[in-house]
Amino acid sequence: MTILDQPAQTSQRVIYASFGDRLVARLIDALILILPSIFIPFILPWLYYAAMEGSERGATIGKRAMGIRVVSEDGQSIGFGTATGRFFGNLLNLFTMFIGYLLMFFNARNQCLHDMITSTVVIKDSPAEHRQQVPQSAPKKRSWTAKSSNS
Repeated sequence: MTILDQPAQTSQRVIYASFGDRLVARLIDALILILPSIFIPFILPWLYYAAMEGSERGATIGKRAMGIRVVSEDGQSIGFGTATGRFFGNLLNLFTMFIGYLLMFFNARNQCLHDMITSTVVIKDSPAEHRQQVPQSAPKKRSWTAKSSNS
């Protein structure tokens, strides 16, 4: 069973990232990579995208800022190899004069060409997954104030 085939009665509903979310995330990441890419072209952007999207979080800084992440079609983290495939698949989008990006408007999962090639989807991130559990009976913080002395 994949994340896309989950029954409607489950408590977690998958929301696919919109074009706008993905575009803004891409612009944020481009701004981060402009200066370093001048000195180390092509290799640095590949390592940035592959390492960050291939991590457990599945998101670049831009994707985190937009609250989206990349997962496999079954909802798992994708790993460095699949993230590398996504990066190079993006080059196909450029060679097709951006038609690969426009494909997201014609399928239910909002997948671009590089998503289809690597069997990935970009989804809205659930903040609860990354939120640390805080015990309800957390000890109160000790206040450090000067004590008065009666001498």
